[in-house]
Amino acid sequence: MMSDNEIKDIVQYLEEKVLKPDSHLYKRFTGKTIGEAAEVFSQEYADEAKKRPGLVLLSVVLAAHRNYTKQVEPQIERIRKLDFYSFQQLKEKAKDFDTFASFSGMRDREKYSIIVELLEVIDKLKKYSGIKDDYNVMEKWAIKADYRNYKEDIIGRIKGIGIATFQHLRMNFGANTIKPDQRVKEVLNKEFGFYAKSDIGYINAVEYIAKVIGKSALYIDQVFVNYGSGYYINKHYVDDRKVDTYINIEYKDKLNAVEKEKPEKKNSINDMVEYINNSVKDLDITIEKRNDGGYIIVANKLRYRKSGKNVATYWVTSSSVSVIILGVIPRTTFYILDEMERAEIAQKIRMKYYDMVC
Repeated sequence: MMSDNEIKDIVQYLEEKVLKPDSHLYKRFTGKTIGEAAEVFSQEYADEAKKRPGLVLLSVVLAAHRNYTKQVEPQIERIRKLDFYSFQQLKEKAKDFDTFASFSGMRDREKYSIIVELLEVIDKLKKYSGIKDDYNVMEKWAIKADYRNYKEDIIGRIKGIGIATFQHLRMNFGANTIKPDQRVKEVLNKEFGFYAKSDIGYINAVEYIAKVIGKSALYIDQVFVNYGSGYYINKHYVDDRKVDTYINIEYKDKLNAVEKEKPEKKNSINDMVEYINNSVKDLDITIEKRNDGGYIIVANKLRYRKSGKNVATYWVTSSSVSVIILGVIPRTTFYILDEMERAEIAQKIRMKYYDMVC
């Protein structure tokens, strides 16, 4: 269990890092620190929803289980140039599936169904509350909604709305909370050594950190999201030929903050990556790079499967290697080579590999 002072030191370390090109707020706050950008953006988070609730509602639903930058943002930027603001306008664009698909740029029946049902629920909220304004009715819902019991909520019950979308809606419509997305979880795992059994556990953790720091949960969310998206190895801005150099530089930078107290963390990240590669070199496998900058180990006999082809997944970061041996052990972060060897990574990879192909 970390002390409050340890939590403060880690958050301060993240806040003081300069935004990287892949950090979500980089274009808007180029040259600023993560803390500076998060301070401004967290206070403006709901501003667009106040002006264009229909656009924001659509954006949140489209973003679920999608690469926002590549798949969703281009469509939202296109729609943002149109005369499109209200829930009523969104209802008109969702009058049938073909109209919705053409307008949204996505032929996704699940998202269409979510939008249709969500708009019906919002009409009920307006009727029950007597509030006619689009943003105000959603703000009242967002502030009162309880993520711990989201499945019992009038919006949380909608098929296809998981806790991440539930929380994303609340954030955009005025609630001081966080979305338990990949980057938030990674920062909690890698920087705080915190692992939760559920998304609710991760939300609770961020809210606790926010209280310790004396900032809003939304602010901490943005610090974590921008650090994770910018400082964990990402192929979009790191040339593959320079990855080793990048890792070493970032690793040494990270060590400046921990080596006095934890000198055992001086092991090279490259040694750990080499250990993983050596563990599978005699198997009939291929190592492929993931879109998020991690790597998957794929059994060649399974390469043409649409799903279930991964034998293992791993990420290299500035201070650790995280490994998932699918179906065998949960995600585990290793800081030194001895930890990885003690976990018998090679044996576990072999076990999973033969389970899948034999």
